[in-house]
Amino acid sequence: MKLMKFLLLCCFVFSVCLDAKTLKIPLSEVYPVESLDLRCIDAKYEMKLPIPARWQVNSAKLFFSYVNSASLLKKNSQLVVRLNGTPLAQMKLDPNAPEGHAEIDLPSLLLQPGYNDLVFEVNQHYATQCELPCVPELWTRLKLDQAYMEFDYTLAPLPKQLSLVANTLFDERSFLDNNINIVTEDYRDENLSVAGSIASGIGVRFNFQPTNFHARKSLIEKMDNIVIGSEQFIRDFLSQYNLNPIIETPTVTILSMIKSEFDEQGNQEYIEDERYALILIAGDSQKEIQLAAESFDVLSLPFPDTNSMRLHEFELPDIRMYAGKNTLATGADYEFNKLDFATHTFRGFSGSQKTINFRLPSDFMIKPNQYVDLNLNYAYGAGSRTDSSLNVLLNKQYVASIHLDDPRGGLISNYQISMPTYLFKEGNNSISFQPTMTPLVTENCSFIQTENLFLTLFDNSSMRFPEMPHKIEMPRLDLMFVNGFPFTRWPDGFEARIALTELNENTVAAAYNMMAVLGQKNGYPLISMEVTNKLDENYDGEQIVISTMRALPKPFAENAPLKIGEKLRVPYPIYQELEGETNVAISTQQSDISFDKGMIMQYQSPGVLGRSVVLFTAKTTEALRRLTRFTTQGALQSQVKGDLVMVDMFDEKRTRALEQAKFSAVSVTVGDKYITGKAGKVNAVESVFVSNPNLYWIAILVSILLFSLLYYLLLKRRRAMRQENES
Repeated sequence: MKLMKFLLLCCFVFSVCLDAKTLKIPLSEVYPVESLDLRCIDAKYEMKLPIPARWQVNSAKLFFSYVNSASLLKKNSQLVVRLNGTPLAQMKLDPNAPEGHAEIDLPSLLLQPGYNDLVFEVNQHYATQCELPCVPELWTRLKLDQAYMEFDYTLAPLPKQLSLVANTLFDERSFLDNNINIVTEDYRDENLSVAGSIASGIGVRFNFQPTNFHARKSLIEKMDNIVIGSEQFIRDFLSQYNLNPIIETPTVTILSMIKSEFDEQGNQEYIEDERYALILIAGDSQKEIQLAAESFDVLSLPFPDTNSMRLHEFELPDIRMYAGKNTLATGADYEFNKLDFATHTFRGFSGSQKTINFRLPSDFMIKPNQYVDLNLNYAYGAGSRTDSSLNVLLNKQYVASIHLDDPRGGLISNYQISMPTYLFKEGNNSISFQPTMTPLVTENCSFIQTENLFLTLFDNSSMRFPEMPHKIEMPRLDLMFVNGFPFTRWPDGFEARIALTELNENTVAAAYNMMAVLGQKNGYPLISMEVTNKLDENYDGEQIVISTMRALPKPFAENAPLKIGEKLRVPYPIYQELEGETNVAISTQQSDISFDKGMIMQYQSPGVLGRSVVLFTAKTTEALRRLTRFTTQGALQSQVKGDLVMVDMFDEKRTRALEQAKFSAVSVTVGDKYITGKAGKVNAVESVFVSNPNLYWIAILVSILLFSLLYYLLLKRRRAMRQENES
């Protein structure tokens, strides 16, 4: 009996070990960190360490290096690392050995699902008695860009509750293994569009994390799977896995995923794998399937707690153009509390910086002599020196400073700062506030009081943008990875589509990846965006074309910046003029690209002026899927600009051997310019003037000459009439 218990215990431990995963990952892939200096007698850096809700962390370690000043006193200078307020390690800062390496255990009991506060805090001194608090030699550099982490974890069993969809299944804190397989009855346009909208909704939930979609005709083990279709199709499909769920259409249902095992006789059987989810989107008609899909897309609250929901009706709110995530409208006042800024009190000599992040529509046309007004409400303490100030930074650049010149302190309302609109940029912007406060008494060896050094910025402060027209010069590939422009001009993807020239699991998965990216950038599920295999050069909308080079239709191939066909016309940049124009040499050649290279290009639609085409192309459909998978990663998105991006995708063996990134990218601007605006389309006259800027000056000169000629003829006629009257 004891032997049997021992064997059962061994089997249990062995199974747990099999399920456990070990991960070594750079800290920069977990949280956006870089090397930084901690200055003055005390300073700290705070970061958020994400732990996915599905993880059960067994152990975790942090490895990082640091360098401290050689002027510090070892006995009272130290670096402390805290996790959720608990000190984990203390390191003496030794001036004789200024370089240090730390290996810190992060207790699993302190690591909670969600964002954990990881704080690096220094106390550093150069004298034992009297010292100035912020001399230049008080510094310690943290090399967090070279830091890495090790995790040992298992995946927790998932309860069969649809409430998990909101923040557990598709979790923005999940920084790896975000694999999803979507199964549809076939690759008809209506099924692809429904599946694409679901992929965009999943992208919204993952927020900024990379995704990797699959489009198999079967379930894939060890990942979440979604099956979309009619009740009969889903029943027939699941029967091969010995599953017979209750389905009352239209419905969304969550089940445990399955995994295959072989019994003692060698027969395959399927058992539940509670670590992963199997989601069913079912309806008896295309309308019901669409209803179920849209209902799934908007599950943003942890409700319901049942494993299924039968749907009867669905209503979406009215949406306006340019109403994407954190996007400001013109001519409206925005209080800071609407911009995710809560009333904040800065304390000490140099309080921590607070930032407001927001977006502007990508096609705002910046005009001179227009200003953005900041109306600030704030209070600051008495007893500060008159050289204290509150600095204002726009996109990390100093643009204004408020003089805190009253030693008695003050409560200030509606302090206005006007900033010209040309300082802002399309897409993402940030406004930061950083006070610098000095006490009145700073003599050497005097007690320096810092408790009165505070500044409170209230969240009823506001910001207002003037009315601005919508018009922008294209191509601008970078804007697609800022807020999805121009495909998300309407937040739901209206008047936009993804067109596939070939239908297979690689190209369909590539389309799902791009729908997820656009959903992330836009913050709204793209329920009106089409996924189709119809490629129309006269389509009155924005198009993403996913095609191998051999399958690309001639109108789309010939208009691309790098023209594709039997003979390639390849633009080679030679030099860039001061005005920003790139001069290129064109080489017509018969050549080819490798299986590990892909290209992203943007250009004007062949048939509709002002509409855009973004082309993803490669030699094979497998390379296309890999290209879009890399496109979901911020590392590649940050390198995309211009109208032509070439991406080399390295295989894992080569990556490990050379210790290099998994891809490299080159971006250039070599194609023709065009303009687009609020409606998307432009007239032919505008298009000609943008493509040929010198025509503006010619038109102005011709207008002046015509006016002068008309004026001359009028004067001549008047003179003749006067002479006739006099005679």
